[in-house]
Amino acid sequence: MKKNLDETLKINLATGFLASYIVPMDLSLKWENIHQSDYKGPSIFAMWHGNQYVNVSVPKNERYKHNILISPSNDGDMIANVCKMMGFPLIRGSINRRGAEAARQIIDALENGRNVSYTIDGPRGPIYKVKPGIIRLSQMSGFPIVPLMGAISSKFEFPSWDKYHLPHHFAKGVAIYSEPIYIPKELTEEQIKEYQVLIEEKLLDLRDLAEEMICEESLCLD
Repeated sequence: MKKNLDETLKINLATGFLASYIVPMDLSLKWENIHQSDYKGPSIFAMWHGNQYVNVSVPKNERYKHNILISPSNDGDMIANVCKMMGFPLIRGSINRRGAEAARQIIDALENGRNVSYTIDGPRGPIYKVKPGIIRLSQMSGFPIVPLMGAISSKFEFPSWDKYHLPHHFAKGVAIYSEPIYIPKELTEEQIKEYQVLIEEKLLDLRDLAEEMICEESLCLD
């Protein structure tokens, strides 16, 4: 739907405000990236909605092949504008809006050697609950799901449903990329639910590990 002038102005002002904080933050963060597997192929990165900051653990010279799925809403517009400034290509869509179009773009990106970042409890929760969409995308595309979780030494936590985290400038971070999870083409509804629980548990385990590591002095990235 075409936006009116007032909506466009609000989005542009909000984009400028966000960018004034997030772009310098991105430049100042220090990351330790840990890969639990040697797999380097295209992946669907699974992450919690409140921990989307972990996308910026992707090295800047590799971001051109890391697509971020963002909802086609006004809030999504301003986030998308900032992500573009940081070098990420975008796919716009959600389960409720442009879902089929977004699925086609995701599969096309994967088939062309690019990763896709997918928030699995978004856009409105419940928190830490994996929805089946990511399972079906992996089935359709044939590419694996890689749970991705991070921890940061210093951050804001917003009083939102997703406990959204925003790193402070010059914070130190650990990002853990799980081993790939391959989803069979044929699954019963009960088996799909089992994979949802598997990914939930894996992300929670990665969260605990990342938080433990960021607190250990030997891995505080001096």
